[in-house]
Amino acid sequence: MITESLRNVVVAGGQLPNHEDHTLLLQAIQTIVSNGLPDLSDASETVKGIVMLASVGEAQGLIDAAKAITPATLAAVFGGANRSFSSSDHQQLPSGLIFQWQKTAMISSNSSVSITFPIAFPHECLAVLTTIDYAGTTTHDAYSSGNRSLTGCTIYANGAGGDPAFVLSIGY
Repeated sequence: MITESLRNVVVAGGQLPNHEDHTLLLQAIQTIVSNGLPDLSDASETVKGIVMLASVGEAQGLIDAAKAITPATLAAVFGGANRSFSSSDHQQLPSGLIFQWQKTAMISSNSSVSITFPIAFPHECLAVLTTIDYAGTTTHDAYSSGNRSLTGCTIYANGAGGDPAFVLSIGY
C-alpha cells in the first residue's frame, strides 16, 4: 500500500518508476511543488485554499480583501504614513478614524488662538477636546474650542488664560 502510494507520487511528478534510482521521489516532489499543487483554489471566508499575503503598502491602504495580513503587516498598518509620534502629530486607525494632538502657544486671558491640525481630516472633524497646560496649583477657567473645520479650529481662553492648551482632535 505504501509502495503503491509512493509510486503514484513518482508518476504524478513526471518520473518513470525505477528501482535503481533512489532520487525519483525527491525529484517528483520538487516537480510537483514547483508546478503548483493541483486542485487548490483561492481561499475565501468559507473555502480553504491558497492565499496571497499583502505587502506593507497594501496593508496600510487596506484596499485588497483577497490578501491576508500577517502580524508584521498589521503592525505596519499602524505605522508609516498612518502615524507619527511627536508633540504635534496624529494616528490614523485602519477604520479611517484619526486622532490628532498638539499644544498651542500661550493664550492670553479672555482671548483666542486659531490652530491648524497636523494633517487635514479628509471628511469631518468630529470633536476637539482642550485642556490647560498648567503646572501650578491654582484653578484656571476652562479652555474651549469652536469654528471646527477639516484643517483647524479656534481655541478660546475663558477666564484667566495665560497658559498654552493641549488639544486632541478626532475625525475621519
